[in-house]
Amino acid sequence: MGFIRKLFLKLLHNTGLWVLFSVVLNKIYAVKILSAKETFDWIQKGYSIIRFGDGELRLMLQVGDTGFQKRDSKLEKDLKEIYFSYCNLESNKNFILCLPGAFSCCKREYEMTKEASYWWFVFSYKYFRKLKNVFSVGRDKVFGEAFVTRPFNSTQNVKFASEVFDEFKKTIRNKNILIIEGRLTRFGLGNDLLEEAKSVRRILGPEVDAYGRVEEIYRRAKSETCDILLIALGPAAKILAYKLTIEGFICIDVGHLDIEYEWYKVRAKEKIYIPNKFVNESKERYIENDFVDSDYERQIIYRCR
Repeated sequence: MGFIRKLFLKLLHNTGLWVLFSVVLNKIYAVKILSAKETFDWIQKGYSIIRFGDGELRLMLQVGDTGFQKRDSKLEKDLKEIYFSYCNLESNKNFILCLPGAFSCCKREYEMTKEASYWWFVFSYKYFRKLKNVFSVGRDKVFGEAFVTRPFNSTQNVKFASEVFDEFKKTIRNKNILIIEGRLTRFGLGNDLLEEAKSVRRILGPEVDAYGRVEEIYRRAKSETCDILLIALGPAAKILAYKLTIEGFICIDVGHLDIEYEWYKVRAKEKIYIPNKFVNESKERYIENDFVDSDYERQIIYRCR
């Protein structure tokens, strides 16, 4: 980022004018994003949800990586295909593409913390031209709320987060669940997120750079049956959710939902590590204490080697 831009952002931050600029940017983007409750309603109707966060947008715009997925020209192409396919008014896809509510021109169910709001403003400002071009393609589309998997850390809103977690639990209640996740993700392990599911099976991929194993995971997953397929595998999750939705699966791209739930339970003020789970955003990504859960091990039906 250039010196002049940094100086301008510092001025906006110190004066608080960035809040006004953020509103202006969102009005220019004019992105229509559903509420979290409305997004879950679409799942109840049998639609998949695929989320594009800042990492996917960076990859699609070719301006960086995610820290746990290196750039790949084919991945960038695949992400663009998902986005532009969804924005095609003539398409009849059985999924809702979700974008961060930080870009919305509609009223939200929550307010982000000052720190999170400013972070998203800087992101919007830094990539304004590229984002404007991308969002203009979807001006006539309605997107889902990507923060359905990020309800707590960026909002510190216990009520909103509680409602999101309750909606998720209601969605998977008495359902046969298949999970595609990273080797160290361990979604739902040590908490009650999956407690009301009828059954749980797991396919494990790599904890980083999972895109390189997408075809292997896809071939294994499409031979399975389930009521709902949960996917927590970084940008690779978007590709898998898209391909498996075409195969007839109802997919929920759950992303960081499990980690957000862990942070919510302890009311964490920052992105802390969670023992025995890979937390790519914490200072210490992974700390193991030799914990072994036999039920979890029995749920695993396939591991990428």
